[in-house]
Amino acid sequence: MSHQTNKEHTFNKMREYMFYEENLCKWTRFIEAKTERSVKSKIKKHVLRKPNIETFKPQQRDKLFWCFYVIFKGMEEYNMAQSNLFSIEKDFKFKTIEIFRKKKSEMKAMKMKIVDIEDNLINGKTINIKTMQALCYVYEKSIIYKHENMFYDFNYGSSYTLIELGEKGLIEMHLKTDDKIIQSIKEKHFCVDIVKPIRGISYYSVTDIHEIASKLAIKNKDDNNKSKTKKALYEEIVQMLEKLR
Repeated sequence: MSHQTNKEHTFNKMREYMFYEENLCKWTRFIEAKTERSVKSKIKKHVLRKPNIETFKPQQRDKLFWCFYVIFKGMEEYNMAQSNLFSIEKDFKFKTIEIFRKKKSEMKAMKMKIVDIEDNLINGKTINIKTMQALCYVYEKSIIYKHENMFYDFNYGSSYTLIELGEKGLIEMHLKTDDKIIQSIKEKHFCVDIVKPIRGISYYSVTDIHEIASKLAIKNKDDNNKSKTKKALYEEIVQMLEKLR
Protein backbone atom coordinates (compact mmCIF):
# COMPACT_ATOMS: atom_id res chain seq x y z
CA MET A 1 0.00 0.00 0.00
CA SER A 2 1.41 3.40 -1.02
CA HIS A 3 2.19 6.13 1.48
CA GLN A 4 -0.67 8.26 0.10
CA THR A 5 -3.13 5.41 0.48
CA ASN A 6 -2.11 4.92 4.12
CA LYS A 7 -2.68 8.57 4.89
CA GLU A 8 -6.16 8.47 3.35
CA HIS A 9 -7.04 5.33 5.28
CA THR A 10 -5.87 6.86 8.55
CA PHE A 11 -7.78 10.07 7.88
CA ASN A 12 -11.00 8.17 7.14
CA LYS A 13 -10.68 6.29 10.42
CA MET A 14 -10.14 9.51 12.36
CA ARG A 15 -13.04 11.18 10.56
CA GLU A 16 -15.49 9.11 12.62
CA TYR A 17 -14.36 10.97 15.76
CA MET A 18 -14.02 14.49 14.36
CA PHE A 19 -16.51 17.32 15.11
CA TYR A 20 -18.22 17.30 11.76
CA GLU A 21 -21.86 18.31 11.62
CA GLU A 22 -22.98 14.82 10.66
CA ASN A 23 -21.16 13.35 13.69
CA LEU A 24 -22.56 15.97 16.09
CA CYS A 25 -26.09 15.25 14.93
CA LYS A 26 -25.52 11.53 15.36
CA TRP A 27 -24.01 11.90 18.87
CA THR A 28 -26.57 14.34 20.28
CA ARG A 29 -29.83 13.00 18.87
CA PHE A 30 -30.52 10.87 21.98
CA ILE A 31 -29.45 13.60 24.42
CA GLU A 32 -31.85 16.11 22.87
CA ALA A 33 -34.75 13.69 22.95
CA LYS A 34 -34.04 12.82 26.59
CA THR A 35 -33.76 16.50 27.55
CA GLU A 36 -37.03 17.30 25.80
CA ARG A 37 -38.81 14.49 27.62
CA SER A 38 -37.30 15.64 30.93
CA VAL A 39 -38.47 19.23 30.43
CA LYS A 40 -41.95 18.10 29.47
CA SER A 41 -42.18 15.89 32.55
CA LYS A 42 -41.31 18.81 34.83
CA ILE A 43 -43.97 21.13 33.39
CA LYS A 44 -47.13 20.83 35.45
CA LYS A 45 -50.38 22.58 34.82
CA HIS A 46 -51.22 25.19 37.43
CA VAL A 47 -54.79 24.54 38.54
CA LEU A 48 -56.54 27.32 40.41
CA ARG A 49 -58.28 25.93 43.47
CA LYS A 50 -61.46 27.38 44.83
CA PRO A 51 -61.02 28.81 48.31
CA ASN A 52 -62.12 26.42 51.04
CA ILE A 53 -64.66 28.55 52.88
CA GLU A 54 -66.04 26.79 55.93
CA THR A 55 -67.58 29.66 57.89
CA PHE A 56 -69.65 32.74 57.18
CA LYS A 57 -69.11 35.94 59.17
CA PRO A 58 -71.74 38.50 58.15
CA GLN A 59 -70.55 42.08 58.01
CA GLN A 60 -74.00 43.65 57.75
CA ARG A 61 -75.69 45.17 60.77
CA ASP A 62 -78.45 42.55 60.91
CA LYS A 63 -76.08 39.62 61.26
CA LEU A 64 -78.61 37.00 62.34
CA PHE A 65 -80.89 37.80 59.43
CA TRP A 66 -78.13 37.32 56.88
CA CYS A 67 -77.10 34.07 58.52
CA PHE A 68 -80.62 32.82 58.04
CA TYR A 69 -80.73 34.12 54.47
CA VAL A 70 -77.62 32.07 53.65
CA ILE A 71 -79.12 29.00 55.36
CA PHE A 72 -82.28 29.38 53.27
CA LYS A 73 -80.90 30.61 49.94
CA GLY A 74 -77.26 29.52 49.96
CA MET A 75 -73.93 31.35 49.68
CA GLU A 76 -74.06 31.65 45.89
CA GLU A 77 -77.31 33.60 45.92
CA TYR A 78 -76.06 35.73 48.81
CA ASN A 79 -72.92 36.62 46.84
CA MET A 80 -74.98 37.52 43.78
CA ALA A 81 -77.17 39.83 45.88
CA GLN A 82 -74.36 42.11 47.10
CA SER A 83 -75.38 45.09 44.99
CA ASN A 84 -78.99 44.94 46.13
CA LEU A 85 -78.92 43.80 49.76
CA PHE A 86 -81.24 46.45 51.20
CA SER A 87 -84.20 45.76 48.90
CA ILE A 88 -83.68 41.99 49.11
CA GLU A 89 -83.75 42.15 52.91
CA LYS A 90 -86.94 44.22 52.95
CA ASP A 91 -88.72 42.05 50.38
CA PHE A 92 -87.81 38.86 52.22
CA LYS A 93 -89.03 40.24 55.55
CA PHE A 94 -92.38 41.44 54.18
CA LYS A 95 -93.02 38.13 52.44
CA THR A 96 -92.20 36.33 55.68
CA ILE A 97 -94.80 38.38 57.55
CA GLU A 98 -97.45 36.92 55.23
CA ILE A 99 -96.24 33.40 56.06
CA PHE A 100 -96.33 34.18 59.79
CA ARG A 101 -99.97 35.21 59.53
CA LYS A 102 -100.90 32.00 57.73
CA LYS A 103 -99.30 29.99 60.53
CA LYS A 104 -100.52 32.22 63.34
CA SER A 105 -102.43 29.56 65.29
CA GLU A 106 -99.57 27.05 65.08
CA MET A 107 -97.02 29.60 66.22
CA LYS A 108 -99.25 30.73 69.06
CA ALA A 109 -99.48 27.12 70.26
CA MET A 110 -95.67 27.11 70.43
CA LYS A 111 -95.78 30.23 72.63
CA MET A 112 -94.42 32.47 69.89
CA LYS A 113 -95.70 36.03 70.23
CA ILE A 114 -96.59 36.94 66.66
CA VAL A 115 -97.09 40.67 67.29
CA ASP A 116 -93.66 41.03 68.88
CA ILE A 117 -91.98 38.93 66.21
CA GLU A 118 -93.55 40.87 63.34
CA ASP A 119 -92.60 44.18 64.94
CA ASN A 120 -89.01 43.04 65.42
CA LEU A 121 -88.74 41.70 61.88
CA ILE A 122 -90.03 44.87 60.20
CA ASN A 123 -89.05 47.67 62.57
CA GLY A 124 -86.05 46.33 64.44
CA LYS A 125 -82.54 47.24 63.33
CA THR A 126 -81.61 43.62 63.92
CA ILE A 127 -83.69 40.50 64.44
CA ASN A 128 -83.58 38.93 67.89
CA ILE A 129 -83.26 35.28 68.78
CA LYS A 130 -87.04 34.76 69.09
CA THR A 131 -87.53 36.05 65.56
CA MET A 132 -84.74 33.74 64.43
CA GLN A 133 -86.63 30.84 66.00
CA ALA A 134 -89.79 31.86 64.13
CA LEU A 135 -87.90 32.00 60.82
CA CYS A 136 -86.52 28.52 61.44
CA TYR A 137 -90.01 27.25 62.19
CA VAL A 138 -91.85 28.63 59.14
CA TYR A 139 -89.05 27.78 56.71
CA GLU A 140 -88.33 24.39 58.32
CA LYS A 141 -84.67 24.90 59.20
CA SER A 142 -82.67 23.64 62.18
CA ILE A 143 -79.97 25.59 63.96
CA ILE A 144 -77.89 25.40 67.10
CA TYR A 145 -77.23 28.93 68.35
CA LYS A 146 -74.30 28.68 70.75
CA HIS A 147 -72.42 31.00 73.07
CA GLU A 148 -69.69 29.64 75.33
CA ASN A 149 -71.18 26.57 77.08
CA MET A 150 -74.87 27.20 76.39
CA PHE A 151 -77.09 27.02 73.33
CA TYR A 152 -80.57 27.28 71.84
CA ASP A 153 -81.82 24.29 69.87
CA PHE A 154 -84.27 25.14 67.06
CA ASN A 155 -85.01 21.78 65.49
CA TYR A 156 -87.48 22.21 62.63
CA GLY A 157 -85.57 20.86 59.61
CA SER A 158 -83.64 17.84 58.41
CA SER A 159 -80.09 18.97 59.22
CA TYR A 160 -78.47 21.42 61.62
CA THR A 161 -76.46 24.58 61.03
CA LEU A 162 -74.23 25.79 63.85
CA ILE A 163 -74.15 29.53 64.61
CA GLU A 164 -71.78 30.80 67.28
CA LEU A 165 -72.04 34.10 69.12
CA GLY A 166 -68.62 35.46 69.99
CA GLU A 167 -67.28 38.47 71.83
CA LYS A 168 -68.67 41.94 71.06
CA GLY A 169 -71.63 40.49 69.20
CA LEU A 170 -69.57 38.85 66.46
CA ILE A 171 -71.38 35.98 64.77
CA GLU A 172 -69.85 33.06 62.91
CA MET A 173 -71.89 30.47 61.04
CA HIS A 174 -70.48 27.08 60.07
CA LEU A 175 -71.45 26.30 56.48
CA LYS A 176 -70.81 22.60 57.02
CA THR A 177 -71.67 21.14 60.39
CA ASP A 178 -70.77 17.59 61.35
CA ASP A 179 -73.52 15.67 63.15
CA LYS A 180 -70.95 14.55 65.73
CA ILE A 181 -70.24 18.17 66.64
CA ILE A 182 -73.94 18.87 67.14
CA GLN A 183 -74.31 15.75 69.27
CA SER A 184 -71.30 16.73 71.38
CA ILE A 185 -72.75 20.20 72.01
CA LYS A 186 -76.07 18.70 73.08
CA GLU A 187 -74.40 16.29 75.48
CA LYS A 188 -71.79 18.57 77.05
CA HIS A 189 -73.40 22.02 77.13
CA PHE A 190 -76.57 23.49 78.61
CA CYS A 191 -79.65 23.79 76.39
CA VAL A 192 -81.57 26.98 77.20
CA ASP A 193 -85.35 27.15 76.96
CA ILE A 194 -86.10 30.27 74.91
CA VAL A 195 -89.44 30.88 76.68
CA LYS A 196 -88.24 30.23 80.23
CA PRO A 197 -84.42 30.04 80.41
CA ILE A 198 -84.44 29.01 84.07
CA ARG A 199 -87.03 28.31 86.75
CA GLY A 200 -87.09 29.56 90.31
CA ILE A 201 -84.39 28.27 92.64
CA SER A 202 -86.83 26.12 94.63
CA TYR A 203 -87.55 24.06 91.49
CA TYR A 204 -84.01 22.63 91.51
CA SER A 205 -82.23 20.30 93.87
CA VAL A 206 -78.62 20.93 94.87
CA THR A 207 -77.60 18.16 92.46
CA ASP A 208 -79.52 19.83 89.62
CA ILE A 209 -77.77 23.15 90.25
CA HIS A 210 -74.38 21.46 90.30
CA GLU A 211 -75.09 19.69 87.01
CA ILE A 212 -76.19 22.93 85.31
CA ALA A 213 -73.16 24.77 86.69
CA SER A 214 -70.88 22.02 85.40
CA LYS A 215 -72.31 22.26 81.87
CA LEU A 216 -71.88 26.03 81.96
CA ALA A 217 -68.28 25.66 83.16
CA ILE A 218 -69.08 27.46 86.42
CA LYS A 219 -66.79 26.40 89.25
CA ASN A 220 -68.42 24.73 92.25
CA LYS A 221 -65.82 26.12 94.63
CA ASP A 222 -64.84 29.69 95.45
CA ASP A 223 -61.36 31.24 95.55
CA ASN A 224 -60.84 29.83 99.04
CA ASN A 225 -61.59 26.32 97.77
CA LYS A 226 -64.87 26.21 99.66
CA SER A 227 -68.00 24.77 98.07
CA LYS A 228 -70.38 27.45 96.82
CA THR A 229 -73.89 27.49 98.21
CA LYS A 230 -76.86 26.54 96.09
CA LYS A 231 -77.95 30.19 96.03
CA ALA A 232 -74.53 31.46 94.94
CA LEU A 233 -74.35 28.95 92.10
CA TYR A 234 -77.91 29.72 91.03
CA GLU A 235 -77.14 33.45 90.81
CA GLU A 236 -74.06 32.77 88.68
CA ILE A 237 -76.13 30.56 86.39
CA VAL A 238 -78.73 33.32 85.93
CA GLN A 239 -76.00 35.84 85.09
CA MET A 240 -74.42 33.44 82.62
CA LEU A 241 -77.71 32.78 80.81
CA GLU A 242 -78.21 36.52 80.27
CA LYS A 243 -75.30 36.46 77.82
CA LEU A 244 -77.26 34.34 75.37
CA ARG A 245 -80.17 36.75 74.97
